[in-house]
Amino acid sequence: MEEKLANFKLDLEEINQLMQSVKRPNTKLLLLNHAKSLANSISELERKLTSKAVKPEGQEEPSVKRYVAELKTYAWDQSDKFVKIFVTLDGLSPDRGDARVDCQFGENSLNLLIVNGTKDRDYSFMVKNLLEPINVAKSYAKIKTDMVAIYMKKEVEGKNWSHLTSTEKHLKEMKDSGFKDDLESTSDPSAGLMNMMKRLYEQGDSETKKMIAKSWQESEEKRLRGET
Repeated sequence: MEEKLANFKLDLEEINQLMQSVKRPNTKLLLLNHAKSLANSISELERKLTSKAVKPEGQEEPSVKRYVAELKTYAWDQSDKFVKIFVTLDGLSPDRGDARVDCQFGENSLNLLIVNGTKDRDYSFMVKNLLEPINVAKSYAKIKTDMVAIYMKKEVEGKNWSHLTSTEKHLKEMKDSGFKDDLESTSDPSAGLMNMMKRLYEQGDSETKKMIAKSWQESEEKRLRGET
């Protein structure tokens, strides 16, 4: 338990250092939330150590079948040398010996697998069509408290990425190149949005169509659950 506490404190120190260099507000907020979670975990461990609350020896965890779940919550930021992606997974911890990450990098893609993540599951996270090429040999991923940090080495150092993927950039350019007319062509905002989404889908490439279809499905699921 002392080793776990020491790892948490090191992780908190590293998170605090990261927060000093990130520029994107959403990423800074995500890291801040992780820092708060770490601080709470440190306090809880210190309380347990003080009261000498330990797990009974010889108690083994039951063997369970694990499932692979897709992770969707992430934030990203960049420096001159790296593009960094922070993938959220509550309950993940670097001091757990059974948890590990396997991140396969391509020149313009990554495929992350978290083995023995949490809640009897493995987890996957994939990004295709990265905006710029990366140096595969110098890219890596690390388990941190409640997240996995992915460091992608820029092939061209100092080059700013306007978007994480070329698909996102393409969508933004399409929205900015005349689709405003769709929104203004009707007094019904939802109908105008429908027209814009339809045209985006019709003119987009396969990856763009997949993103729009996925976004539309998630929106419909939320509507049916009464969340919108």
